[in-house]
Amino acid sequence: MENHRRKTVWVVLAIAGFISCKREVVKQSQNPKKYENKLGDSTELYFPVVALADTIEKTQNPNDTAFINSFPQGIDGYVSHGINVWYSKQMKAMKLPIIKSSRSPVIRFTWLRTFHHPISVELKKNASTVELTGIQMSGAGGYEPGEVDSVVIKSVSTSKWDSIEQEINRTSFWQLASKRKRGGTDGAEWILEVAGKTKYHFVTQWCPTKNDAIRKIELELIELAGFYIPPRDIY
Repeated sequence: MENHRRKTVWVVLAIAGFISCKREVVKQSQNPKKYENKLGDSTELYFPVVALADTIEKTQNPNDTAFINSFPQGIDGYVSHGINVWYSKQMKAMKLPIIKSSRSPVIRFTWLRTFHHPISVELKKNASTVELTGIQMSGAGGYEPGEVDSVVIKSVSTSKWDSIEQEINRTSFWQLASKRKRGGTDGAEWILEVAGKTKYHFVTQWCPTKNDAIRKIELELIELAGFYIPPRDIY
């Protein structure tokens, strides 16, 4: 009888220990800072960092309008630390250069769709040429990025660069807030970065509407790279 009681106690303790460990793992997986050790120090984050932009992620009903409107915005020119880490993990997996301090003119669109392959299209202007680099990953934007699945590298005319640059300027891009207020769960992040000799700015949007001017430019870059995206996968 005594042995039976001891076995029962050990089984109960083992189950309690398992549940405790399981809860800890779940808690850790919800922490947006969990990827920091994979990225190294903060200089490896792709977007400007500021302490005031750190935002505690909320877990509420995604249909709650107040929640959607208060989705982590950061302050102008910055994103929250959690979002910065998420973007950076995806972009580092694509082996993209950090362009926030670039001295060369660069236009880059990064597309993080929750359930589809992450994509980046970058135009870099040199003295007399423009190089396009397109990258598509094997994973998903809302999960693990996977491995580099396809790469497109080709030259683009300087007149095409000028045309896209003019389109960007017509949207008042440099005056727009970096994190647009529209937000939600799942969906896709559309991130446009523009760097020059003396300035850098980015605008990130969640599922922009079809008539959004910046969205049209971003899809133009996708087409320029030669990536075919079925209409049902554009969101």
